[in-house]
Amino acid sequence: MSIKLILFTFGLLAILSLSGQNNHYQILSETGNNCAYEFRFDTTQNLNWYGVYHTDSGEYITKVDVTIKRYSRGMSMDNKSMAGHYVFWTNKTEKSLFLIGTNKQLTEHKVSHHDDYFLTHTLFLYPGEKKNVYTINKLPNRKTYKLNAIGCVTGFGYCPEFENYRLRLSDESDDWKSQDLSKDISFKGECGLIDLHWFGDIDYDGSPDLLLSTSSTSHTQYNLFLSSEADTNKFVKHVSSFDLGNCY
Repeated sequence: MSIKLILFTFGLLAILSLSGQNNHYQILSETGNNCAYEFRFDTTQNLNWYGVYHTDSGEYITKVDVTIKRYSRGMSMDNKSMAGHYVFWTNKTEKSLFLIGTNKQLTEHKVSHHDDYFLTHTLFLYPGEKKNVYTINKLPNRKTYKLNAIGCVTGFGYCPEFENYRLRLSDESDDWKSQDLSKDISFKGECGLIDLHWFGDIDYDGSPDLLLSTSSTSHTQYNLFLSSEADTNKFVKHVSSFDLGNCY
């Protein structure tokens, strides 16, 4: 499988791609910092583009046209891939929550129903906190899981001090079977906390997909987990990550 993630922030872009076999995904998000660490984008691929848009009745995925242009060059972290600033635009006037490029055909449908507070506030999960993640699609096999932050708090300050922090996805209907997601996140952030950036059902399979983020004052990393790519006895699979940093 080849998974590629693209992050756009106010028209700026970062991409990190992973090699594989058949499926291709590219995710563009209009949130984050303002400089691309690296750019690995195969422009020869003929991708189908979809946007996730917020409305008063929920969030919907719909097909869009996307144009990408690079307007300055820079140095990548590994000195091999392209880096710099990028701009992009779609054929829609409204701003998307994020965009998805794939070699597959996605179903245009309602993907989630988040309120305005969730869209405008970070949701860092502290040890002991839980969040239900679910799909609103009325499929016979639809799932709801609990995202649990566990760990031992040892002190307080600008950043909380804790040991053995982990983010675990659990299914209480299946004897609380769980999966540790934090081990797949390479950048732990300034305070070591993980933000539930978004969840919903991108691939219309009845199980939630997750976009998790970690950040510092100079670095933000986004990690995508898809249910349709999950291994046996797992809920989701970490399919790619992308990093942004400041331009100074």
